[in-house]
Amino acid sequence: MNDHNRKLALAMDAGAAPEAAAGLEAVIADLDRAAPEGGLDTYIDLACRILDRCMLNATAREVIANGIQNIDVYFRGGFLSDALSELAEDATEFWGGQEENPKRKGSSRDRRSSRDEILFLTEVRTRLLDMLAQMPESEFKRRSLANADVIADVFGLRDYEARMLYILHAATEMSPIAKVVNNLTSDVSIREAALCAFIDADRSSVKELLNGRSLSVRRGVLILDPDYSGFTDQFELRPPIRIHMGSEDLEPEELRAGLLPKAQAASISLSNAPHLQADADLCIRALKGAKAAGTRNVSILLYGPPGTGKTELSRIILAEAGYQAFAVAEEEDGADLDREARIGDLLMAHALLENDPDAACVFDEMEDLTVRRTGEGSKIVLNRFLDDAKVPTVFVANDLDMIPDYLLRRMMLVLEVPVPPVQIQRSILKSLACEAAIEVEDGDIARMQGVADVVPAVARSAVKAASLAGGGARDLERAYLNLNSALTGRRLKSPRRAAQDIYRPEFSETDIPLAGFVEKLRGRGAIRASFLFFGAAGTGKSAGARHIADAMGVKVIEKRGSDLLGAYVGESEKLIRSAFEEARDERAALVFDEIDSLLSDRSDHGRSWETSQVNEFLKALEDHDAPVFGCTNLRDRMDKAAMRRFLFHVEFKTLPGEKAAACFTHYLGLPAPDAIASLSGLTPAHFGLVKARCEMMGIESPAEMVRMLEKEAVDFGGGRKIGFQAA
Repeated sequence: MNDHNRKLALAMDAGAAPEAAAGLEAVIADLDRAAPEGGLDTYIDLACRILDRCMLNATAREVIANGIQNIDVYFRGGFLSDALSELAEDATEFWGGQEENPKRKGSSRDRRSSRDEILFLTEVRTRLLDMLAQMPESEFKRRSLANADVIADVFGLRDYEARMLYILHAATEMSPIAKVVNNLTSDVSIREAALCAFIDADRSSVKELLNGRSLSVRRGVLILDPDYSGFTDQFELRPPIRIHMGSEDLEPEELRAGLLPKAQAASISLSNAPHLQADADLCIRALKGAKAAGTRNVSILLYGPPGTGKTELSRIILAEAGYQAFAVAEEEDGADLDREARIGDLLMAHALLENDPDAACVFDEMEDLTVRRTGEGSKIVLNRFLDDAKVPTVFVANDLDMIPDYLLRRMMLVLEVPVPPVQIQRSILKSLACEAAIEVEDGDIARMQGVADVVPAVARSAVKAASLAGGGARDLERAYLNLNSALTGRRLKSPRRAAQDIYRPEFSETDIPLAGFVEKLRGRGAIRASFLFFGAAGTGKSAGARHIADAMGVKVIEKRGSDLLGAYVGESEKLIRSAFEEARDERAALVFDEIDSLLSDRSDHGRSWETSQVNEFLKALEDHDAPVFGCTNLRDRMDKAAMRRFLFHVEFKTLPGEKAAACFTHYLGLPAPDAIASLSGLTPAHFGLVKARCEMMGIESPAEMVRMLEKEAVDFGGGRKIGFQAA
């Protein structure tokens, strides 16, 4: 501090009018001969002290009305006159005063050349400092300083950063003060000096603030925008901090609870998600090990389609590992947060929890953290944060492609949460319906699964709608269908149509009983297995494949031969590879209808692309580690070597008499006439078709039904008519 500042400080600290006047008179006399920068330092110090004492004091208007606007005249030629005049006018209006601010006369150059003017300023400052010494501190200042101290203590900030919170809060609440401090800090030549005076800090601390390396910035309390120079443009209190700065008698626990709510307890357990048990167990053991070793830098990513239960799983994992989960950056006063706000909340959460060994964070929608069209700085700050994180955090994302590699490399574990296998879907829906006292049968659930995959979030919403409507399984079906139609953006097939797809193994005639496959493969998931189902059309080959996949507990991806035949050379091979990759990624069973069109006999090929297509399929099949079903009506057209690549060959035959009679009763709702037993070439598809015709035409005669079945068998199934036929 130079000699001018020491004299001024002594005068102000003395607090007595005569000493203050003497000190100021000496300062002003020296300033008449001093270099401009010496006067500037003193001016900044005086302006800061005046502003500090005048914030919402009841007597502030008297001080302002008696010449605060003149304090800069000698030193900077009116640099702050407009701002201080506005402060005076606003303060006068606020307290209902009627005084008018004295008008400044003459230029700064005139005042410098006039000893009388200097004496006038001495008198003004003497009166000013005398009033400041007697002025009581405002309630605003007391409360704001106390709250700033609480916030600084909770976040582990330094003293000058607490002062920064106070000054920013005052500038935010009172626009004239904001204008004054912005004028002081917008001038590059005096910015650091002004900040030093405002927050009572040294130059190194101010540089730390301006460069974004201060604790208040790194811990998310302050927002720094280096592209601006004005005080309130460059610095901003994080919105939750600004709210708490205005609190009455803020307490540390109140601050913590307001900034960091605990996450809701999980509504399910791992028993509801056995398909995730192995991965979840790995996470739990890793978290327990980190806790035992005192390792706090633990980041885990759970990703998968929306609604699959990722957030629930994160809470389960943390609870099982012995952590209290805190939800980070979910919303603010019911509104969604933007990217910068979510990053700030994450920084604050880690600052608040870094000394709590039992605390962990859950951060949903991690995609918000990714850098898109932003500067490299954002990427560096985020990388540094994850590298130095001191709180275990489980991140949740819907789209892994939105998470850049530089973030993935900083995750300790990355786990997929896929759509549940079909058996788990059934269990989830039945459990939710049971909790809501809605009775559902397996057939009801199968109809809904025929519409779309059952994911926990969608199932929970549909059950809630049906429950509130006081309905049952039918309302649950309707709510589920409508919600899935909205989510997929297309109209889905109706539950009635889906019900027709339900497979009934008792109506199939196969050379190898399917029941054996079902029992051996039940619940084994997407294991490596391949099946070739062949036989007449309508015998249930594709439905049988879906039935086995359902027993295995995997979803089904169906492809027809026409789906994979491209118009250009090489396109079919690409489509075949894509089909296998899709099934692999989703751990699904791949069912090929009309597989003969893809695996035709290579000895009959006249073009190279036909052989290339078969070779591509066989290579993909050989490398595939999930179930594959090939269905064909024309096995004799298939490549012999290709057929050998399938592990099991199952022939689907037309129905014998007793099964045909059972189908008649099931589909047509009448006792089977004796004539049915003598019909050959019938399949379950024939009965379904005749049933649809009878319903449409109102036919109820068993004899007419038999006649229609006979025609179907002869015309399309290769069967024979009833009775003896002429040779």
